[in-house]
Amino acid sequence: MGNDKVKSGRQARKFSQASRKNQIFIVIGVIVIISALGGVGFMVYAYVIAQAQAPAATTSNIFIIDFTSREVLDELCPVTVRGNKGEITETAHIYDIMYYEIVSTEVMPADFDEDLSEYDYIMITPNPDEATDGFWTTYDYLFANLGRNRNFYLFGYHEATDLYGLPLNIVDGTAWDLVTNTNGTIPIWFPTVTKTELHQGKYFRITDDLADLSQTTLDRLWNEKYYRNMPTLFALADDITDHDKTGDYAMITETFAIEFDFNDTISTVDGENLQVNFTADCDVSFLVEIDADKLYFITTESWDTLYGNFEMFFEVFMGNNISVSIIIAGRVVIPNRYFDTDCTFTPSQTLATAA
Repeated sequence: MGNDKVKSGRQARKFSQASRKNQIFIVIGVIVIISALGGVGFMVYAYVIAQAQAPAATTSNIFIIDFTSREVLDELCPVTVRGNKGEITETAHIYDIMYYEIVSTEVMPADFDEDLSEYDYIMITPNPDEATDGFWTTYDYLFANLGRNRNFYLFGYHEATDLYGLPLNIVDGTAWDLVTNTNGTIPIWFPTVTKTELHQGKYFRITDDLADLSQTTLDRLWNEKYYRNMPTLFALADDITDHDKTGDYAMITETFAIEFDFNDTISTVDGENLQVNFTADCDVSFLVEIDADKLYFITTESWDTLYGNFEMFFEVFMGNNISVSIIIAGRVVIPNRYFDTDCTFTPSQTLATAA
């Protein structure tokens, strides 16, 4: 106990008891710390004042890049810009094109130089002329602008002409028979040789005679994985009467889907002979929907195959009297922002059929 008290007393001695040399070092250290903190504080203060005094931007800018190749399309893909006509007082009107007016029509982003500070909402639509500008898909981007000028960033989408895939059993990699319960996967890829609608982007703009190009260059030019994708699209001017966009697909009008067709109406009740328990996993966000004898895996964001096949994983348990008849990949149109009877599925490719 005594040694502890002495040790504590020595550690707690006052600044006045320190040696002259140590006092000098301590004072210098305190001065350095105070000076450093003061310098940092001054720089923060100066930055805040500078930002507050900086003049507001007088025009807005638009930047658009290709979703897959990341090419800059500012001089390749024109856009049409709209702003709200007047004050929008109802949420539903934000999503109704009748409440918008055109600001600029089919202008290249690099040439856009407009003051948008009077608008609270901005809609930008890439609308290329396929004959001269390339084959990017027309769709709408909707931004909350809040009465200011700003930079707007968009993607350009060049949809794949087709796709291929095959449902497999994960355990042994064999083709799934669509009847047996399984842990499965469906890899999907795009065509490797497409000689129509060639990409018009910077890296694929071909001015030479194709006969003069090497086979390596042609293989890259024709391979869709380098410049095509499977976009999730939004159209503000779709044909709907209810503009209350609060559904699961609030900003989606058309997207990719995989349709599982069963031989009977699906039941989700445990123990039923027609029961189907289906779970899925994927690097891309998705939703699963059931409609009578059909189950849909629907992606809610765009994707490509540049760095590898698209792949969805699933686990399915089926009752005694139900099985899958056919699996089809395609596009689904969702006009009402909810998955309902107005949705339409357009097949692109049959992935598997039961024996």
